[in-house]
This record gives sequence, structure tokens and C-alpha cells, in this order.
Amino acid sequence: MPRLSVSNITFGTIVRVGSIVCLCGIIAWYMLFQARNLINGPVIELQGTYDVVQTERVVPIHGIARNIVKITLDGREITTDKEGVFSDEIVLESGYTVMTLEAFDRFGRETEVTREFVFKPE
Repeated sequence: MPRLSVSNITFGTIVRVGSIVCLCGIIAWYMLFQARNLINGPVIELQGTYDVVQTERVVPIHGIARNIVKITLDGREITTDKEGVFSDEIVLESGYTVMTLEAFDRFGRETEVTREFVFKPE
């Protein structure tokens, strides 16, 4: 069996090996790119600013949820559109209220966002 030596390596061999390495790298990058949403898990992004002290009893909640199959606001399931945009309202109790948004993905992972409010009517 002939031994491989530096003198046996040709330009064609270098090009073939380099092409295979590049192709494997591109395939690996593409697989990671496509799996990025599975890797990240569920995401909740609230839009707007929410002051702790509120003078109105009803507070609108707006945001975007990504990579989810279900989202709840204080334990009550809410809906999103096909882009993941949600909009709902919470009614504040007199005094201190904690709002909790929970989102779940298809693998059972969850994320939670909480905001605290104090209702002080004018």
C-alpha cells in the first residue's frame, strides 16, 4: 500500500478536501440557524412603558410572544395573531397588584414576565 507523503498531495486533492470541509461547515451553520428558535425557547416582549403607580383601574397590556404554543395573563389564556402580537387588559385591585404573563413552547419550556402595579385613583 503506498504511503501518503507531501509529494503525493496534489492541487486537486487540496481543492477536494477544502470543498468538503467548506460544505460541512455550511451545512452545520444552516442547521444551527434553522434551530435557533428551538434553542431560544419561548420569548415575551412587552411593548410600552408600565408605570408602577397607576391612576386608571384598567391597564392595557401589549406585546409580542415568539416560539410559543400558549400564553396566559394571570392564569387566563390569551390569544395572539400569527405574528405573535397580543393585546389584553388587566383590572387593578385597590392598592397593590402583580400581573404575570407566562408563555409555553411545544417542549414544555416556559418563561414568565411580571409587573407590579399600585392603583391610586386621583
